[in-house]
Amino acid sequence: MLLRKGVVWKNYDRESVLYDLENDSMLTLNETSSRILKEVLVYKNEHQKIAMNLQIENQECEYDELYGDVMECCNTIFATPYFTDEPENAAFVSLIGLVTSLETASIEITQNCNLNCKHCYQGEHVNEQSILNLNKAHLIASKLGELGTLAVVLTGGEPFLHPNLVEIVEAFNDWNIRVVIFTNGQIIQDETIRKLSNMNVLIRISVEGHNEEMNDFIRGAGTLKKAMEFSNVCRENNLSIGYSFTINNKNEKYFCDMLQLAEDMHADEIEMSEILNVNQDPDISSLMLSEKQSKDFRINTLKGFSISKAFRKGMGLYRYKKGPEYICSAGTTNIFIDINGDVYPCNLFSNNSEYCAGNVFSEDLLEIWRKSKVFIELRNLKKEDLEGCANCPASENCKGGCRARALLESGSLKGKMEKTFCNVTNMIVEDMYNNVFVHN
Repeated sequence: MLLRKGVVWKNYDRESVLYDLENDSMLTLNETSSRILKEVLVYKNEHQKIAMNLQIENQECEYDELYGDVMECCNTIFATPYFTDEPENAAFVSLIGLVTSLETASIEITQNCNLNCKHCYQGEHVNEQSILNLNKAHLIASKLGELGTLAVVLTGGEPFLHPNLVEIVEAFNDWNIRVVIFTNGQIIQDETIRKLSNMNVLIRISVEGHNEEMNDFIRGAGTLKKAMEFSNVCRENNLSIGYSFTINNKNEKYFCDMLQLAEDMHADEIEMSEILNVNQDPDISSLMLSEKQSKDFRINTLKGFSISKAFRKGMGLYRYKKGPEYICSAGTTNIFIDINGDVYPCNLFSNNSEYCAGNVFSEDLLEIWRKSKVFIELRNLKKEDLEGCANCPASENCKGGCRARALLESGSLKGKMEKTFCNVTNMIVEDMYNNVFVHN
């Protein structure tokens, strides 16, 4: 039997885990099962040889008993959908065991974009033609594959403007890495979508409202209609789709309507996040949520978890939780690679060269991941290190919040988040303790 495509095998101390990236399921194997599977898949040992090796280490056990255990273990494991007997559907086998596991990498593949959205903090790049060279994309794919990365998110600009988008997705899939393409859904390329339908990919479409009034105010006239046409073409080709909504002070009150739109379009994943003003743009300032709106949105998010599987999935409730627990995922389980190959904890750090951990084209990514001072600093952060968090009753829930946003707000990685975030978090935690949500 062979490990199936779309399945990644990762080692965690005394156990290992099989992750099915296509179906978001996982199978945890104990120490002995992991050892037996390693002997079969990596060392290509027969059952008899495995039993003999186990007897050397466990001399009090009878060979026949160990052989029976090996047979039962293999039969049980190989009967699961994580394996296949078809060579063409087999995965690249690598048992990954890093101190800190790189789960997801966001990769900027182009800076060219066909829209000029009001809330975008990437800056003006409508006429820029800078793209990630295909050979460099292959290099990034191989380095991330060797690290056992589970998924990549292709960002821009607009990824569908990249002339080699299909080949880039294929490069990551060849390393058994799932791909998410973050798109505005304005470019309908039938042949590209048809080719992508045969790959391990999800298309995540950005929209900002449930109707044209809400969406087109941010993204431009006709963009919602075009995004829905794009969605339908993806669905007709059996492509998995997701939706991403940025919540501002205009669309916040339509939370349920936006969730319903995505459900009606048969979204596999739904993501919502508050608008950010990274560059202190006055136009974006006029769209920021008030404290009450922020609280309402976060309460609606909690309620949304109870009614929508796609929302739970898109917001990360099903993400892999094995390994150490950190303050923030930036630089601890996730990274961002910009178009020049510079590596950052996440895209919100990318305007600050002080937090560039290295360059994937000129340095070894494994060395960057393991030894970068930037990443080590983030991994070593404790709640007690953060300003105002040590004695805050709400910090057990928020864990101190996003460190990039704290850096933007206070100038320090250990600084406080925005005042609104802290106030709202405390109010929600207090309401939870008082069972307010039970009665509403």
